[in-house]
Amino acid sequence: MDTLECIKTRRSIRKFTEKSVPRKDLEELIEIARWSPSYKNSQPWEAIILSGNKKRNSQKF
Repeated sequence: MDTLECIKTRRSIRKFTEKSVPRKDLEELIEIARWSPSYKNSQPWEAIILSGNKKRNSQKF
């Protein structure tokens, strides 16, 4: 696959489930993500993780 084909056929499909992600896995993902480079070290990212009642009571996107 060449670069243009890759860009033109890229898809971002979100399919969510009710299954919870183990806390250990979330912590590991956040730890890895904090090593991601950012433009001029601006570090603009934010992470919001909900669980329990807050997750159940939040709006569905």
